[in-house]
Order: sequence, then C-alpha cells, then structure tokens
Amino acid sequence: MRVIPVIDLLGGQVVRGVAGRREEYRPIQSQIAADARPLTVARALAEQFGFDSVYVADLDAIMHGRPDVRAWSEIAGAGLK
Repeated sequence: MRVIPVIDLLGGQVVRGVAGRREEYRPIQSQIAADARPLTVARALAEQFGFDSVYVADLDAIMHGRPDVRAWSEIAGAGLK
C-alpha cells in the first residue's frame, strides 16, 4: 500500500478542508509544520515522513482558473512530485 498525502491550496496557504464547504476552509494548524505556507508543509512531509509524492488540490485554479504557480514551485523544490 502506498500513502500519498494531500495538500489543499487556497489563497497561498495550505488549508484544511471541511466537507467540501470551501467557504469554511482555513489555514491549517499542525504539529508537523510551523505555519501554513506550502513550502513549510511540503518540507515537513518530505523531511519528517519521507514522502516523495503529494496530491495537490489547487483550489484557486479549480475555482477561478488561477493556478498558484509559486506554491507548486515551492512544493516541487521541497522534493515532492
């Protein structure tokens, strides 16, 4: 079995999904990452858990057609495909 973590992006932050109610999504608060920046979360997933892949749900791209290119670059720069 392979586990692939998910990063939900919204407004330049990693957010916590709430049953598909996007208006309720807020930046994550996590014990593995000091903040909700995509780079911080991606590094934590790679360094602390050894993940090499991640599923990214770019909600700005999905809802508004504006992909968060910077976040994608940061996530890739942390070593995640």
